[in-house]
Amino acid sequence: ALFPHRTVFQNVEFSLKMKGLPKDERARQVWEMLDLVSLSELARRRPSDLSGGQQQRVALARALIARPTLLLLDEPLGALDFNLRQSMIVELKKIQRELGITFIMVTHSQLEALSMADKVIVMSDAVIQQIGSSREIAENPHTKFVAEFIGNNNIFSGVVKSRSGSMVFVEAGDQIFYVRIPEYVRQVRVGHEAHFSVRADLMHSGKQDGMANSVDGKFVTTEFMGSLETDVFEVGDGLLVQVEQHRKVSDRLYKMGESETISWAAQSGVLLKQT
Repeated sequence: ALFPHRTVFQNVEFSLKMKGLPKDERARQVWEMLDLVSLSELARRRPSDLSGGQQQRVALARALIARPTLLLLDEPLGALDFNLRQSMIVELKKIQRELGITFIMVTHSQLEALSMADKVIVMSDAVIQQIGSSREIAENPHTKFVAEFIGNNNIFSGVVKSRSGSMVFVEAGDQIFYVRIPEYVRQVRVGHEAHFSVRADLMHSGKQDGMANSVDGKFVTTEFMGSLETDVFEVGDGLLVQVEQHRKVSDRLYKMGESETISWAAQSGVLLKQT
């Protein structure tokens, strides 16, 4: 927490003062750091006069001025609204690259993790589920937990019926699905339960030629997200399947309960590791 009775300048200066640095040297370093976080014009203000995003930048500057080789950020953006959070994500990435300091950020936000990190570690109950780049985590979740946590994935459960090279046939409900076995799945046991995921943006609504997998569902709702829309269908026993696409591609408006076929390519489904 910031010292409420001190100015922005004094808050950032504090650790240098404790080290006994000369006044001129302290001032030089503080102004340099305030320039880095774009707060020079607010140097004489107190924390109560600042916005939430500005207070976060003061706290960051105060930590960075000590020149750590590694900085732990614990939910640094949690108290900010959406727009402030988005701008701070950009600011943090910019500052990290300019200083070359390793940031370890603890967050429950998938957006923050995937947007900011060079390397993501997904944990559950103190156990590491997966380590990888943002793209690897998003495109190839290793476990059911990771697929659910990252979101934007449709997860199917069934029984392995047979295997053919790097592909496997999974029976879910009364249908057979053709699913890719990624290289990190070491063991595939015929007759045992299995889970596989398909990203929402790799699903297609309507009958599609050349698609190995399809399932029939009934329309539930549409979620609009800027240029994207996600149509949600109920298939099987209450399973909700999301189909994400650009709005200019999706020109069909569904009615509640309307039937539709959802399809996807064999390579789009990923078999998940058993845990």
